[in-house]
Amino acid sequence: MSEGPLQDASAGLGEDAARELLSGTERVRRQARAHRRIVAAPLYVLGALLLVYALLKLIDRMHLENSLSDGITYATGQPALQTFLESYWATMGALGLVGIGIWFAVRRQRTGAGPGGLAWIVGGVAILLLVWLGGYVLPLTPLFLVAGFLAPTLFIAVPLLVIAVQRRSTRLAAWVVAFGVVTVLGGLGFFTNRLGDLVRLTGLESKVSLDVIVSADLAVLLLFALILLGAAEHARRATAQLPS
Repeated sequence: MSEGPLQDASAGLGEDAARELLSGTERVRRQARAHRRIVAAPLYVLGALLLVYALLKLIDRMHLENSLSDGITYATGQPALQTFLESYWATMGALGLVGIGIWFAVRRQRTGAGPGGLAWIVGGVAILLLVWLGGYVLPLTPLFLVAGFLAPTLFIAVPLLVIAVQRRSTRLAAWVVAFGVVTVLGGLGFFTNRLGDLVRLTGLESKVSLDVIVSADLAVLLLFALILLGAAEHARRATAQLPS
């Protein structure tokens, strides 16, 4: 007679423990999916922005080469396109962050899970304010000019890195750092110079076209854009395969 209540209490305790275990497992699954989403969406945006940027730079360069071949001595490319490219990372990068934030916010409101979008939207708006006011606020002017000329991709890389650190996403932080390094070096002509050095060291000047050498930076940017898109797709598929 006395064993019945004990058995009931033991069974009740087992059910509570099982329920707590299932709840903990579900939390881990949601956190894993959230971390994957945090990686996938920004990498899609970075990859797409970098791909478009590299293609626009290629178009501008081809226009410049065609102008020079037509005998125009002081050809400078397409002024409208060059003006757009000068502010590309500040404006399009800001819009990209805002787009990520809106997507995350809508998804979280619809599903009740996943990362929020406020930090991304704030980061995008901050970039736009920096672009609009950076030239008029005296303490920001030197920083704005240097960043815009030497490392324009920092306008999007720095806010993304801050968000990645805040969300404790080491994978996203690593990709953002790689993005910043590759794009800054590419913008400074690093890969073209290194390829030129390699050609000279190997004595292949007569066999390697100058066009190939000067295209090294654009080639690296295009390749890295595809790598980013591939990594984003891999993260998206990994998220889809996680148990819901």
